[in-house]
Amino acid sequence: MYKDFLNKHNLILTVPTGSVAYGTETEGTVDKDYLSISISSPEYYLGLKTFESDVYHDEEIDHTVYDIKKFLRLLSKNNPNILGMLWTEPMKHIVPDLVHERERFLSKALYLPFRGFATSELANIQKTTGNTGEKRRKRVEEIGYDPKKAYQVMRLLAMGAEILRGEGVHVNRSDIDAGYLKAVKRGDYYLDQIHDAAKIAFDRLDYANTASPLPDEVEDNFVNQLCVTIIGKRLCAF
Repeated sequence: MYKDFLNKHNLILTVPTGSVAYGTETEGTVDKDYLSISISSPEYYLGLKTFESDVYHDEEIDHTVYDIKKFLRLLSKNNPNILGMLWTEPMKHIVPDLVHERERFLSKALYLPFRGFATSELANIQKTTGNTGEKRRKRVEEIGYDPKKAYQVMRLLAMGAEILRGEGVHVNRSDIDAGYLKAVKRGDYYLDQIHDAAKIAFDRLDYANTASPLPDEVEDNFVNQLCVTIIGKRLCAF
């Protein structure tokens, strides 16, 4: 039961993910996908118990919960799936320490993860797997490529370039390029057009990296101290 899943975790932040977060949802379809951060009870930090993540999945909901330490490790590495969490609205269970310090997690270290993920998606854009749904598989057969992968490529490359240029993290694309991304996700473009657009987007990301005003990497001492502060405050409340 989803309620039991939520009750067993001490959630300190929850945000929507997927098309709802990006402002690219299509009419008649609403994703119920969520990402959360949790802080476990004291025995997980002072004893031998361990917890890193947990996943709930049913026909309507996908919800992943990360322990605060796991989350901070992924965030400090500029993981593309994690980086946007602190800029996603609406937030629930907001932790001021995390949100107030979020700008310090932006660095040129995001270049390789963002570029690598986009490269992987583009390389596999014509492939399906055993986990590909029937409707999505048929669409791949119809147009010759997976439009959802193309959409992820274009979204990540655009976001990555914006961040590297020092323009901030724009998770919601409604006022930026949502119309274009929706068209890509629908499969409105030929495969050659997707490859051409991706090449331009890769070039923009590469140039943004060379001229980026961001620091080279996130400071380890900062991340460690922030982790101690957040966990310490919560453990005092138990």
